[in-house]
Amino acid sequence: MDLMDIITATVSILSLILASGTAYFLIKDRRQARYQLKETFIKDLLAWHNEVVVLLVRLGTYGVYVDRRDKQHDLCLLSAAIEQGRFLFPNIIEGDGFGAGKPLAYRGYRNLTLEFLIGAYAACNQDPIDSELCEKYRRLFTSMVYEVIGPVARLSEVSTLAQKRLSTGKTVKDYVDDN
Repeated sequence: MDLMDIITATVSILSLILASGTAYFLIKDRRQARYQLKETFIKDLLAWHNEVVVLLVRLGTYGVYVDRRDKQHDLCLLSAAIEQGRFLFPNIIEGDGFGAGKPLAYRGYRNLTLEFLIGAYAACNQDPIDSELCEKYRRLFTSMVYEVIGPVARLSEVSTLAQKRLSTGKTVKDYVDDN
């Protein structure tokens, strides 16, 4: 084996090592980018959910408005939040062409999450407000967002990443019964 063969083999091995290292860091970076994208979506979704729930609690729980303008203001905010929700929960497009003549964001069937908000809006727009129905729709709405976020799996993932147990799995009853 002469010197040129040794140099060629060495360069090939170094190129393979360099390419493997680059591929490893590229895959790691893509995984990090996917995680960041998911976390950003969840952060935005939770911020929107918070805004909507505050409105629903204010409308449904404290449904006795002294000034009708305050109720209309809150209903307008809820309506705007529903419109914003179309970006998080877009309509479902089926092959039947339903809503084909409508503007793009309104084509197809409304996402169930937004249907619950539409129902809550209708319950809160009554005089007097149907607080019980409004609460039911609020809980269904929260359950839909809960399903998307998957807090149990997220807590487990964060616990693994942090190498710390973040939940005991116990309820208040467990503590009350122990003492």
